[in-house]
Amino acid sequence: MKKEFSSFKSQINNMEQRILRLEQIADHASSTSSPLLTIPIPVNTDLQTQANKIESSIKDTNNHLSGIYASIATLAKSFDILLSEQ
Repeated sequence: MKKEFSSFKSQINNMEQRILRLEQIADHASSTSSPLLTIPIPVNTDLQTQANKIESSIKDTNNHLSGIYASIATLAKSFDILLSEQ
């Protein structure tokens, strides 16, 4: 059981590292602006709509993953307490 918990905890840590890396990439992308991006160009509204949907989906997924991670962290703490009581 401890081995399974250790493996589970390792998987959680890996997920957390991936989430942090994605957040770093997102922060970097939003904080850097290229002069090429400031040149006004005509935007294909269909592509823009699709990009907006993708961005919204990514945000929803991130929120969902954050909730899952919080639940897993709570369960892991509870499980850790149960193991320490035995």
